[in-house]
Amino acid sequence: MNKFSKQKLGLIIVLACGTLWGLSGVLGQLLFRQSTISPGCLSSFRMFVSGICILILCLIRTPHALGTVWKHKGDIFSLFIFAIFGVMAVQYTYFAAISASNAATATVLQYTYPVLMLFYTAFSTRKLPAVNEIIAILFACFGIFLISTHGDLHSLSISKSALFLGLLSAVSFVFYTVYPHKLYEKYGITPIMGWAFVIAGIVLCLITRSYHVSFTFSLRSVALVLAITFFGTLIPFLSYGTGVQILGNVKASLFVTIEPIVSGILTVLFTKQTFSPVDIAGFICIIGAIELVAFKALRKKN
Repeated sequence: MNKFSKQKLGLIIVLACGTLWGLSGVLGQLLFRQSTISPGCLSSFRMFVSGICILILCLIRTPHALGTVWKHKGDIFSLFIFAIFGVMAVQYTYFAAISASNAATATVLQYTYPVLMLFYTAFSTRKLPAVNEIIAILFACFGIFLISTHGDLHSLSISKSALFLGLLSAVSFVFYTVYPHKLYEKYGITPIMGWAFVIAGIVLCLITRSYHVSFTFSLRSVALVLAITFFGTLIPFLSYGTGVQILGNVKASLFVTIEPIVSGILTVLFTKQTFSPVDIAGFICIIGAIELVAFKALRKKN
């Protein structure tokens, strides 16, 4: 396969991952409307099953790497920190934000994480953001303002919990992205993610006491849960790693931002959700801020 064909394949993989992640949020919104399942129960099941599947894959491919992390106490502690404050936090807050609002709003709010990453980078390097980064921050903040208030400082157009959970999901995503690098370098991405997903699923189940909750399930609800678990978590996670290997982290991060766009379109098509012109303007501001940050990173890379 020549370089152009390989890059094309990488692009298709990353765009497919972004599309599947966008679809999973919309399916989650449909599920919450049609069943009594809670965000905690869905997230814990989704993480646990995906984690088990990832560990099985790791056992087949690199069995020697599967249990290595459990031989070092300090790294076990780091694994639990990552599982709880990274994986569990970002998965739960995202679906809780969907339950409190809708898939498009939750996804766009979560995708403010590249802008939050600028604050983290500026703080860690003790350097002020560049001019275009400051513009991106302002655009993102203005977009959040439009979505949450519709331009009226005296009222919120979405619930406080939806706004809080959506932004907390973005903060959690920054931690999810930054924290585990040393673990990845030492043990590999697959075993760390597998164990982290399993731990996060078990801990969230215990915290939310999902094992005591009774659900009303239909065949359609079961199909939605399985689709969210496999097509919204397991398949894109495993595929995205291949896309990153082909395109590189910067290009992959740029193209995967198709997720909030897909989520917005599918939310309108599948759930009949309507958005005001102010909402759409807010979405555009945030997505524009994301692309500005991504294109800057791409220019630096090249």
